[in-house]
Amino acid sequence: MEWTALVLAGGESLRMKEEKAFLQFEGKCLLERTLDLLKPLFHEIRIIARRPEKFQGFSVPLFVDLFPDGGPMAGIYTGLMKSRGPVFAVAVDMPYLNPDLIRFLCEKSRGFDAALFRSPDGLHPLHAVYHQTVLPEMENAIMKREYKMVNLFKKIKTLEIKTEEVRSLDPLMRGLTNINTPEDFKNLLNDK
Repeated sequence: MEWTALVLAGGESLRMKEEKAFLQFEGKCLLERTLDLLKPLFHEIRIIARRPEKFQGFSVPLFVDLFPDGGPMAGIYTGLMKSRGPVFAVAVDMPYLNPDLIRFLCEKSRGFDAALFRSPDGLHPLHAVYHQTVLPEMENAIMKREYKMVNLFKKIKTLEIKTEEVRSLDPLMRGLTNINTPEDFKNLLNDK
């Protein structure tokens, strides 16, 4: 089975007010950090973005969302359509990705349409595995303009991995941390 990692970099960054992919953290932008971490783990890596001109110059293929207003679901759908097997989809704004969590998630996902973690703050659909079997239901949702990932999970065979299993590999659950606001980023910089 050939696995592909999808780096979702197409968000509007409305709360951040600047492109999250290029925020500098520990000497690299978040996109570079993500790509560096994923390269030893996956057969292929792809960047999925709404505006590809911003992401030229990285050493991985770049694809434009097939449905530009479809949010993360459209990005994942685009990545699945461009891949030969299952994908690990991750948001570009996760500075502490944990390779052990990613491997664990991929292994556990066999036999499911999607697999993701549930933490005290909810589900993490942008740190999740999706198999090709999810495509028909995802396409149906996109055609109806029903882009909420939570609704999709109710219609497919989804594995939700509980907090206790996350903590066994990542006690502080930092691997699921994402940056949404300038305050989040400031806290990240102060927390080093």
